Amino acid sequence: MRAPSPFLVSLVLVLLPGAPSLAQAGKRDSTAAVEALVAGVSRPVDCVRAIEELARLGSGAVAPLFESLCASAEGDALLGALRTATIHGGLARLPRDEVLALLARETRATGNEYRREAGLDLLGRLDGRGDLKLALELGSSGEPGSPPGTRLRAALERALLGMCERDGGTVRSLAALFARVPAVAQAVIAAVLRQAGGEAAASLLAAQLGGAGAEADGILLLELGEIGRRRGASDDLLVLERVRGILGYPDPRLRVLACLALETLRDHEAVPDLVVLLDDDDSNLRRRAHAALRSLTRLRFPAESEQWLAWLSDGLAWWDERAEPCRIALVSGTPVEAAASVQELARQRLFVHHAVSILALALQRTEPDIVKSACRALATMPERVTERALLTVVTHPDPTVAAEARAALARCERARSSTFRPSPTLPRLRSSLP
Repeated sequence: MRAPSPFLVSLVLVLLPGAPSLAQAGKRDSTAAVEALVAGVSRPVDCVRAIEELARLGSGAVAPLFESLCASAEGDALLGALRTATIHGGLARLPRDEVLALLARETRATGNEYRREAGLDLLGRLDGRGDLKLALELGSSGEPGSPPGTRLRAALERALLGMCERDGGTVRSLAALFARVPAVAQAVIAAVLRQAGGEAAASLLAAQLGGAGAEADGILLLELGEIGRRRGASDDLLVLERVRGILGYPDPRLRVLACLALETLRDHEAVPDLVVLLDDDDSNLRRRAHAALRSLTRLRFPAESEQWLAWLSDGLAWWDERAEPCRIALVSGTPVEAAASVQELARQRLFVHHAVSILALALQRTEPDIVKSACRALATMPERVTERALLTVVTHPDPTVAAEARAALARCERARSSTFRPSPTLPRLRSSLP
């Protein structure tokens, strides 16, 4: 009869009551002990017990556990997931410095992307801020001049997101690294800043514009455009000014991306600059500026500049001459004057966000008919600021006013959802980046 293998002996020792602790067995053969513990996990309840035993093995278990993590998973998918969770849990309980030292050695080893991916998945789960430099080194291919594969880039993104989730300060540390890393890493960092930056995401991205070259600016503009597409208008004037400044760059591709970003971020102050671009020599830029103008103004003029310039001239004159009288009429004018001002403002399509802020004054009037007329006018300007204004009257004591406000909100929501329906433009442009 054949003698049992050391692996089976270790597994039996684990399961037998009163067996020697694995800490003692680990001193003799940590690799066999690790293999026995990992192989013994077949149910979720086994994970907790195995992690506790792995923690008792100490530093000697770090290397064999990482090798187990790198090994290809075989058999039942659930068992593979349970055992991977056990390995991650065990490594998280072992001395952190030892784990980081092992991962640092991996950055100097051959460019085995599977091992690097396993290292990143582990690093993203470690407690504490982690080591951003180590993550970026693991996220490289390890071969000079060779970009990392798609899986490795995805693993780097997951690791960085994990670090940011556990420590909010990591987001700003990551932003500070943006200008100092290769373009491939910049694309990953920008995506992480968009996802993990919260309300500060647009400002963190915009702050990097102009600091790391045209390629980096293209990456940043794409992510800013994605923020606008997902979240809508930005109220950060500094962000909008920085993006708007790109419209004056000589690179037409960057100006195209800026048009996209300004459209999704709903920068109505950019309308005059976009009108000027209708005369640009680059046909693609002209098309993109025209699309942004149609979206921001909801006018359907053709792409030729003549009609847009005439409209812009009239609009600028209106803001110089009529905006203040309309505001005064809504605040303290007679009902007839206020009603006329509502109709006048409803026709404005230049600087819509300012028109909405003046129209919102009509919602405070005591005359129900004027308030309802203002709700209908606001519904033709479906912006985020419009919805905030209308929300102030959805509980109006007059049920007819409240109903009009709710109907206007519904129209705004439908119009905004159709404006920002999923478009292949941004994903296609993003796929062209490193």
